[in-house]
Amino acid sequence: NLSPAIWNCFNTLSASEVESELSHLEHEFGTIIEGVRSHTDTMLLFAGFEPPAFPALGVFDSQSAEGQLAAIQSLNDRLRARLGGTPGCYFLDLPLCAARVGLENFYDLRLWQLGQAPYSRRALQSVAFEISRYAYSLVGANKKCLVLDCDNVLWGGLIGENGLAGIQLSKSYPGSAYVGLQQEILNLHKR
Repeated sequence: NLSPAIWNCFNTLSASEVESELSHLEHEFGTIIEGVRSHTDTMLLFAGFEPPAFPALGVFDSQSAEGQLAAIQSLNDRLRARLGGTPGCYFLDLPLCAARVGLENFYDLRLWQLGQAPYSRRALQSVAFEISRYAYSLVGANKKCLVLDCDNVLWGGLIGENGLAGIQLSKSYPGSAYVGLQQEILNLHKR
């Protein structure tokens, strides 16, 4: 709704008109953020722009740095940058929510026609999950402790019975599953 031209009429726009529209939207972001922030200091989530399931230029859209997908990515980058400079404002990654569900499952064109509500139930569940992650963080409800057993959890087999040479920990299955778990644990530690 902020930019029908970028969403519905992209192929009719010249490169300079696309850039003009992106700049206009970037200015609008600032106005909206400053306006809302002037009335409250609570955490604010701003939803990013999700890509269309069928871009304006079809298969050629991904081949061009000036396609609809690139324009929407630029919008998200500009919004993310603008939010980064404002305390308590965060970017809600709708493209990530769409990726989790799949774009073909993200939209419900029937609901769009009936009530200008474009998202399917699965999409709304994905968005609600993403919002809840921010809410849990705000109230300090995130878990920060991970308790693990070693044998048959961090590696396959029992070290006490099989020794180090007898455990399953490798690049191929089933050892690869344990390597993957260990990598995720390290990722959590680094986060």
